[in-house]
Amino acid sequence: MNRVLTITAIFLLLFTGCSSDTPEPEECALCDAFPRHAPCLVDLNTGELRELEIYQPHHTKVAELSDEQYGGYMSLVQFGDISGILLGADRVELKAPAKATGMQDGLFCNDCRKMLKDNKCQGYILADLCNPSTPTVWQIKDGTSFSVRCYEIDITASDDREKLTIFMKGTLGVN
Repeated sequence: MNRVLTITAIFLLLFTGCSSDTPEPEECALCDAFPRHAPCLVDLNTGELRELEIYQPHHTKVAELSDEQYGGYMSLVQFGDISGILLGADRVELKAPAKATGMQDGLFCNDCRKMLKDNKCQGYILADLCNPSTPTVWQIKDGTSFSVRCYEIDITASDDREKLTIFMKGTLGVN
């Protein structure tokens, strides 16, 4: 009789307690994010994100740009293993590892998790979160090139293929 109870308990644990489906988080790192105008770097292992904000944001409107823009400043960008410079109202130039891996499923809802896996995303991504309920994502890999709103993005590999250069150019023409 004890053997039957033990086997029954094992089967219950296997079929209910050891499910391979990752539960959805209370907040998804992508579709529950605050809206952003510029493309964002997203660390798929931590859920952290960094907007690549080369233009001044509007002071009252979410995910909009200020009517007045100015350039002529530089700031350093450090985001996990990615680093580089941001030149205000002009461009961002970053170096990223070519072999970033991993993704913590528990940081993303089922829909975002599926989108990331369908796009073979690992390590870091670029995301358009202007409308976070329908995010768009891009792999950070050699040959990726796209435009979104007033930004043009190109990703190329270094000569030794160890690093990737992420180059984002603003197209508003602000000086």
